[in-house]
Amino acid sequence: MTRTGTISPDDRKVHVTQTVSTIFQFRAIDWGMENCELHVTLPPVDRPTTLALYRLNTTVPIDTSTLSFNVRPPRVAKIDNIVPRKDGLDWHRKLSCAMDDVLVFELGCSEDEPSGRCDMEWWQAHKETAPG
Repeated sequence: MTRTGTISPDDRKVHVTQTVSTIFQFRAIDWGMENCELHVTLPPVDRPTTLALYRLNTTVPIDTSTLSFNVRPPRVAKIDNIVPRKDGLDWHRKLSCAMDDVLVFELGCSEDEPSGRCDMEWWQAHKETAPG
């Protein structure tokens, strides 16, 4: 875990299609705050694509070396649909959390998105707050 709470600190390729989603996880590290704010910053896109953000049912960090669709935690709730724009996107939402909570999310194509229209990919550097 990094000092910013990121559990999987490596630079990662973020990839979302109709059959591929991306899972990301954090640990709440501020004592006594009980509130976390999730930011999803996306690069500019040529055409709008509707992505869905889900909260996953786990309280422990996921071992990314063994992660697959068949062993990923189940979805607990859909948090929101996110639509990247031509000028990029900085989406955010406040969530309740406690010290040392593990927060795990999945970003995938929305079920409302027509087949074949959802395809996004970019590199996320773990030391940067914005994609790229």
